[in-house]
Amino acid sequence: MMLALIRGIRNNFIRCFKGYRFILGILGVIGVFILSLLDYKTEIRVIHVFTDSFQTITFLIVIMFCSLPYASSLYEDLENNYYRQELARHKPGITILSKAVVIFFSAVLTMFIGSLIFTFLLGLRYEWGILEYNAEYLLDISDMIKNNQLVLYIAVTAYKVGTLYGVLALLSTAISLFIRNKLIVYAAPAILWHLILDISGKFPGKPLYLEVYCIFSPDYNVWNNEWLTLLWSNLVALILALFLTVFIYIRFKRVIADG
Repeated sequence: MMLALIRGIRNNFIRCFKGYRFILGILGVIGVFILSLLDYKTEIRVIHVFTDSFQTITFLIVIMFCSLPYASSLYEDLENNYYRQELARHKPGITILSKAVVIFFSAVLTMFIGSLIFTFLLGLRYEWGILEYNAEYLLDISDMIKNNQLVLYIAVTAYKVGTLYGVLALLSTAISLFIRNKLIVYAAPAILWHLILDISGKFPGKPLYLEVYCIFSPDYNVWNNEWLTLLWSNLVALILALFLTVFIYIRFKRVIADG
């Protein structure tokens, strides 16, 4: 069973990376970050642009590009009857789990690689250092910034936010089993995420480590320890990803049973 799962994950990664959508997703992330510079009103510094981007519409648009590489793969398998070949080789559980792993990590990689390329390109023209007006805030949320480990901070933050996008990519896949419209499939998670934040805002007073936005946001260090906060965000993402994977499995079996 484990060998079959590993083979399934490998085959799905090959299919994902061979397609144009993975590259397009990365380019989309870079492009959205670049467009966010058009509204930038203060002096440009790499670290400020990166952190500020998550407080704008950029955050929502990037969700769609991170879902692009593989979130619609199950939908396409059902449309093209490719799932029959998959089920001839593997049990439904192996098929869904291997696909879910690749959907999740393709989104993480899209965000991670896109963020690093964008900040590298920005760093060729602008300075990395912290502006005085915002120094206290940035130093409070990150010891990495305090220790001038700016590249490490960006890499860790891109990975942490990427795990959220991995969960939302799985949500795209779940939606695709109900709605056969790719535009809705890619856009719905961004809309739902906005609604979740809106509803969460109506119930103030929760600890930061229970606020879903704060768990993944670069603006918060919910445990006052960056590595513990990263571990916590990984755990929350894993729980949500497992829940969505089980939901996708149940719905997938219903869909194929109904023909």
